[in-house]
Amino acid sequence: MFDVVSLLDGQPNQYISEVLEDTHLVQISLDDVKNMILQDEKFRQYFYAYIASQLKTMEELAISLSFYDVYQRVLQLFARFTETVNGTSKLKVINNLAHEDLASMVGSVRKVVNRSLQRLKKDGIIEISRKNIHIKNFQKLLDKLSI
Repeated sequence: MFDVVSLLDGQPNQYISEVLEDTHLVQISLDDVKNMILQDEKFRQYFYAYIASQLKTMEELAISLSFYDVYQRVLQLFARFTETVNGTSKLKVINNLAHEDLASMVGSVRKVVNRSLQRLKKDGIIEISRKNIHIKNFQKLLDKLSI
């Protein structure tokens, strides 16, 4: 679900969306969604849970921007998108994004994020190769988060 605010206030959004992987989209009219909220208890519960998760994400972003520097926000981003299976940690979804996109995700600019990436590389936490970022030492990343 995307852009719940437009559903609630009736105003058009001003977003331009770009998908990062193969995606199937379903478009439902605002009136149909409003009717589903009113008439379908299961959908209503899902909808409220979704809104709550979006609010929590916004709250976490506000806290992160207020209290943490870019380096810490990059660490948080990588920790959130790292999956560990059989002792191997892999960065998922964001591993091949442009540095400018990563900067946008942490509320910064490419040049500052590049400095953080170089520091992570120097610290032996990540490897960067041809627009791909690989987690080299996830435990070290987590240790840096707790400092």
